[in-house]
Amino acid sequence: MRPDPGLLQRLARARLMPRAATASLGIGERRSRAKGAGLEFADHRAYQPGDDIRHLDLQLHARLGEHYVRQYSVFRQLPVTVALDASASMDFGEPSKYALATTLAETIAFVGLAHGDLVRAAVHAGGRLALSDPYQGARRAPVLFDWIERHPPSGSGSLAHAVRLAESKLPRGGLLVLVSDWWADDIEDDIKMLAARGHEIVLVHISAPEEIDPTRLGAGGLRLVDSEDGGEIELPVEGRVIEEYKRAFERHRDGLKGVVLGQRGRYFAVTSGEDPARVILQDWRKAGFIA
Repeated sequence: MRPDPGLLQRLARARLMPRAATASLGIGERRSRAKGAGLEFADHRAYQPGDDIRHLDLQLHARLGEHYVRQYSVFRQLPVTVALDASASMDFGEPSKYALATTLAETIAFVGLAHGDLVRAAVHAGGRLALSDPYQGARRAPVLFDWIERHPPSGSGSLAHAVRLAESKLPRGGLLVLVSDWWADDIEDDIKMLAARGHEIVLVHISAPEEIDPTRLGAGGLRLVDSEDGGEIELPVEGRVIEEYKRAFERHRDGLKGVVLGQRGRYFAVTSGEDPARVILQDWRKAGFIA
């Protein structure tokens, strides 16, 4: 589901707030750690042989008798990759997990584009990972949205593992946002490797209300069918079994969170019935992910 235009308008001046990822590409709107030729004066440093004499500060030389060069802030683009899980399990819930996941992924991409970052999307569908071209500028958002929406949910597999296999195609030191239901997905090795390669990880965990609390599906026995591999299990809807299921679900969610936080990343749990505007404008702003 495409983000509401009103929400995008409210986010036109917002920006993504990485903790460690650095602006390192092209010419953008983020102050780089590097200094060099630019428009905004940063500081002075002592002249060294080979420095461009056009940057000498003659007034400072007149006062101190020593040569100093002016340094300027360099503004770069932050590389942002938004990876979306479009496996068959995402097509569940009312509204579906995939509807909210698409809205959140596209909104994150828009914020990056609007702030001048270099943004690309990745979609894992049909057992393969597709990578978009990189884009910059809010005017390119509809093109990127169209590209994402050409990949309906299908197939199976691990989003984290697919991104890990394609890691060499991604810019190092960037922000990597992974949006999935992470259902029965062992991601620890993949997340550790991606973090070790310099990617700052933001993991968005989408769950349907019925996955959190199966009693929402009604009373009596349930037949649960894995939408990816067709496997089936019978689950009696009664107190002891349901409570054990809920505890197992919480352990799974806590385990995912622990893996990501252990790599100095961010973890956000979202339920598919939630209002995306509230999630982004309130929860994620409060958490410091979007400013």
